Amino acid sequence: MNIKKIVSSILVLSVCAGYSVYGEEQDDISVFIDGYQLAFDVPPQIVNDRTVVPMRAIFESLGATVDWNADTRTVYSVKGSDTISLRVDDPAMVVNNSTIALDTAPCIIDDRTLVPVRAISEAFGMNVSWDGEIRSVLINSNSLLADGAGQSGPIWTKTKNDTTVTANTYIKRQSGAVINEKRKNMYSTDYIEVPGGSSLKLTLQNVTAAINRGLAYYDENRSYISGFAFKAVKESTTYSLKVPGNARYMRFTFFGDFNLVLEKLAEPEIINDPAVPADPAPNTNTSTKAGSDGLSFVLPNKLYGVAGHPINIYLDNILKNGNYDQMYRMWISGDSGCIVDGEYEYTPKEALTRTPTIYCYKSGESLTLSKALPYKVYQPYNGAAVTKKILMLGDSTTQNAAACRSTLTKLFSENTTAKIEFVGTKQDDNKYAHEGRGGWTAKEYNTAASHGSNTNPFYNASLSTDSKFDFAYYITNHPSNVPDIVTVNLGINDVTAKTEVSDIISYIDSIVSSIKSYDSSITVIVATPNLPSSLSGEWTSLNLRKTKLQELISAVMSKYQGREGEKIYMAPLYIGINTKWDMPYTEKKVNSRSDKTVYAAADGTHPAKAGYEKMGDQYYNLINAILCGE
Repeated sequence: MNIKKIVSSILVLSVCAGYSVYGEEQDDISVFIDGYQLAFDVPPQIVNDRTVVPMRAIFESLGATVDWNADTRTVYSVKGSDTISLRVDDPAMVVNNSTIALDTAPCIIDDRTLVPVRAISEAFGMNVSWDGEIRSVLINSNSLLADGAGQSGPIWTKTKNDTTVTANTYIKRQSGAVINEKRKNMYSTDYIEVPGGSSLKLTLQNVTAAINRGLAYYDENRSYISGFAFKAVKESTTYSLKVPGNARYMRFTFFGDFNLVLEKLAEPEIINDPAVPADPAPNTNTSTKAGSDGLSFVLPNKLYGVAGHPINIYLDNILKNGNYDQMYRMWISGDSGCIVDGEYEYTPKEALTRTPTIYCYKSGESLTLSKALPYKVYQPYNGAAVTKKILMLGDSTTQNAAACRSTLTKLFSENTTAKIEFVGTKQDDNKYAHEGRGGWTAKEYNTAASHGSNTNPFYNASLSTDSKFDFAYYITNHPSNVPDIVTVNLGINDVTAKTEVSDIISYIDSIVSSIKSYDSSITVIVATPNLPSSLSGEWTSLNLRKTKLQELISAVMSKYQGREGEKIYMAPLYIGINTKWDMPYTEKKVNSRSDKTVYAAADGTHPAKAGYEKMGDQYYNLINAILCGE
C-alpha cells in the first residue's frame, strides 16, 4: 500500500470520528452520472458502509448550486425547486424543510468537505445503485421525460448489475416480448421512457461480447412498435438512434458485460421548424451551404419496399466526397425508421407511398444538404401463381451471390404466390444457376470469347459489330435458359481497369439492347455495383475506388431510371449494404508488439453473407413491385 493511501485512511479515521471505515484502499471507487465518470481532487471514500465524495464536484455535476458557510460548516444546495442543507459531523440532512437522518455525516478530508453521495442524489430525484464488481456508484436521471429532457446531454446509464435489469432473459426484437428461457449471461432492461421522434445517442462501454444486442420500441400502452439488432462490435462504440414518432418506451437486451449510456441530442432547428420548405424535387441536391469540397448525395429517384420487410440505407454510401463519420449530423425525416451506427432501417407495416427527406449537417447546426427520397411500398404479391425465371449476369459479385439467390427464393416462396427459378450455365454452392464470372468486365462480355478458365456463352464471333454480345445466340445454344428477368451487375472490374465511365455504360447498354432485341418482353434490371469495405484503405482515400464507383453508380441511375415502360429497371444495390459490417472483416493486432486489436477488411470488394442477403432484399423489393404492376 502506498503512503498516500495510508495517509488518506488515517485522515478518514481521525476526521470522521465515531464512524467505521473500511480498511481497504479507498481511491479505486468511481462515480458515474448517466454514464460519465466524475473526476475528484480527493478520492471517494467508504465511511460507515456509505460512499462520500467531495461536495462541490457532486453538487455541480448534478446541476445544483452549492454554497459553503465556513462559520457553521454548513453546505447549502439548490436544484430547481429543491433545497438541501448539510452540516459537517451532523448525521441529518434538511431537504425542503424536512429533516432526514443520515447513516453517515459529512466530514472533512484533505481540506475538502465530503458528503454521502446516495443521500443527496436521491434527494434530487436521481436513481442510485452500487456496482460492486467495478466498485462504482451509478447515478441515473432515470427518464428522458424529466426536467431538462429537451436539452442535449447525458441522461441515463445502465449496467448488468442495475436493479432494473433482469438477468437470464432476452427481448425478442421482432415482437418486443421478454423471453424467460434462462439464457445464461443474457440481460434485459426495464421500460425506459423516451420522447417520440427524438434523436438519441447510445454509447456502449466496457463491452466484452460482440453478439446478441438489440432494442425494441413500444407505444404509450407498451405495445410493440419495432426493433432491431446492433452490429457486432467489441469494446466501446456509439450509435445514433431516431426514436419512432409514436414511441413512448424502449428496452434493451444484451449478452455479457456492458455499460449503456443514453444521451438526448439537441434537435437541428430545421427538423421541427414548421416553416421548413417543401421537400426538394427528386434527384436534385438542395444545398443551404456552398461547399468547395464537392460534398453531395448519390441517391436514386425512388426506392421500393415490401410491407413487413426492411428498407436499408447505409449513409456512408450516399455521400460523395465525404463520409458519415465526418458529418456533424445526418437525419432522415418523415417516418419511424432509426439510424444505428450510420445505418438507417425502416420496416413499413403496410402498402404506402412516402417521401422522407435526408438532411446532412457537415458542421454545427447549419444545413449543408437536403434531398427527398421517395419510396413506394407494396404488399407481398398475392396474384395468380407464377414462376419467374431469372438469369443473373455479372462478375464475381454475381458468381459468389449464393446467399442472395437463396434469400430471394425464400422470400418469394414464403411471402408471395410467386416462385423464383434461376437459369444459367454455371452453378453456385447452393446449386442455383447463374452467369457470373469472376474478374470479368462489361467490356469483356462484349469483346472476349474467353477470360482465364471461363468462356463467354454470349460471344458470337460471326457478328460484324464491335460488340459480339448476342443474347439470341446464347438462347439458341441454351434453349432451356429463356428468362423472364435478366439482372445485369457489372462495372467493378471495369473501374479497376480504369475504363472511362461513359465507356462502361456503353458496354452495359450493348448487353441490355441485345436482350431487348431478342425479346422486348423480358424484364431487364441493371444493378449498381456495391461499394468497397469502409474498413479498407480504399474507402478513406476519396480519389480511389469509392469515388469512381459512385460516378459509375450515378451514371447507371441516370441511364436506367424512369424506363419502366420499356420493362427496364434500376436496382440500387449499393445503398443498403453496410460497408463496415456487411463486408468480410477480421480482428488483427495494430502491430506486433501491441495487444490492441482493431477490425480490418478481410475482403475489400465482395460482401459477406449478410451483405449478399441484403442484396437479395433489394431484388425482392424491386421484383415484388414489378409483379404488383410497377
